[in-house]
Amino acid sequence: MVTLYTGGCRSGKSEMAVARAKAACGEVCFIATCVPQDDEMRLRVKKHQEQRPANWQLVEEPVGLAQAISKVDAEAYPVILVDCLTLWVCNLMCQEKK
Repeated sequence: MVTLYTGGCRSGKSEMAVARAKAACGEVCFIATCVPQDDEMRLRVKKHQEQRPANWQLVEEPVGLAQAISKVDAEAYPVILVDCLTLWVCNLMCQEKK
């Protein structure tokens, strides 16, 4: 099953996704796409880290999302949470400019 949360900036999408992943059966792999480049974003990342259980597997991948997902052992981690697709697209666009 795939679930996509949409909404405006800071509308609670991440919190809803984390709550759903916590309630799911099985271990969770959290794939983070954010590259914090300023103090505001670092604070947001810190807040998100505090909301996640420490036992979740963390993969930080700002661009190669498909590859990161394909490398996850789905039997060991039946729940994969990607946060966030908007930042991932932004990272792709910025990479193209280089």
